[in-house]
Amino acid sequence: MKLWLMRHAHAEPWSADYLSDQERLLSARGRLDCTKLHEWFQQYPEHQARTILVSPAQRTQETAQRVLQGLKWAAMTLCDPLWAASQDELKRLITLHADSPGPLMLIGHNPGLSELLAWLTDSSFGNMSPGTLVMLDVTLPLHAGSGEIELSVQPSDLI
Repeated sequence: MKLWLMRHAHAEPWSADYLSDQERLLSARGRLDCTKLHEWFQQYPEHQARTILVSPAQRTQETAQRVLQGLKWAAMTLCDPLWAASQDELKRLITLHADSPGPLMLIGHNPGLSELLAWLTDSSFGNMSPGTLVMLDVTLPLHAGSGEIELSVQPSDLI
């Protein structure tokens, strides 16, 4: 199974202007990183997710919209369980959507995404920075070490 994990781009810090953490918007840096990622996807049309699940948080929705805008294959579905999902909750989501057209792309949050990535790859990948996209080949049923990183894209590495 092809699985893509993406952490939302850099967001504005928490302030009293927001009623909840889910309302935080992308920062200027986050918007720039989304532009870089969008341009990257345009250069590599062979990378096309078929099922895209997005956390309901404003910053993840904004990331998805900016990165995937205008890409013919990019139809997104808001997925409430992605909000602040733990590693175990992410594993349940992946298993639930294992029969969906792939690749399956999850756009969500840390620490759950980083913990899942480390568990799947049996490695110390470390913290997924904002805007990081990791493409994996995962063997089902999921278990520790059942994933292999095929590609990792960091906005800071893109020109």
